Amino acid sequence: MMDLPRLLLIADEPRERPGALEAAVTAGAPFVQIRDKNMDDETVLVRFESVKAPWICINSRPSMARKLGIGLHLPAAHEAVPREGIPLIGRSAHDEEEVRRAVAEGVDYLIVGTVFPSASKPGRAALGLDGLARLTALAAPLPVFAIGGITPERVAPVLATSAHGVAVCSAVLDVADP
Repeated sequence: MMDLPRLLLIADEPRERPGALEAAVTAGAPFVQIRDKNMDDETVLVRFESVKAPWICINSRPSMARKLGIGLHLPAAHEAVPREGIPLIGRSAHDEEEVRRAVAEGVDYLIVGTVFPSASKPGRAALGLDGLARLTALAAPLPVFAIGGITPERVAPVLATSAHGVAVCSAVLDVADP
C-alpha cells in the first residue's frame, strides 16, 4: 500500500480564489487533485504545470494521466480504466455499492462523502461520522479520504473514524490565506 499524505487538496478553479492553489502548494499542500471539469486539456495542462506538489492526480482524464505519468481520480459513475501507465488511481464513492465496486477494481485510494452538509453538493444527504466509519471499514485496507463540509474543527473527529485523511477544496482554496 502507498504511503499517501493525509491531506488531499482538490483544485477546482471556478471555485477558488485567484492564486490560492499556488499559495497552498507553496505552503506545503502535499497531494493535489486537479478537478477542473469544464476546462479543455490544454488549459488543464497549463494549470498542471503550475502545480509542483509531491503527489498529483487529475480528474477523469486517463489519457492525460498516462501522458504526464501522474495519478488519475475517477468520479463514482466513471467507467473503470486500465492501470497501464497510470501510477495511482483513486475513485469517489458515496455508498456501499460504490465502495465495493472501487475495491474490486483495485484502486489505490477512495474519496468518500459527503460527510457533512456541503455548499458544493447541495441536497446530497450527509453520511455523518457513523456513515463514514462504516464505509471506511468496508474499504479497508484502502486509504479513505473524507470529503464534504470538512473544516479544521472536524478533522480530528473524521480521523477518529479510521479515515486515512481529508479531501478539501474551499476550506483551503476559498480562504484569504491558504
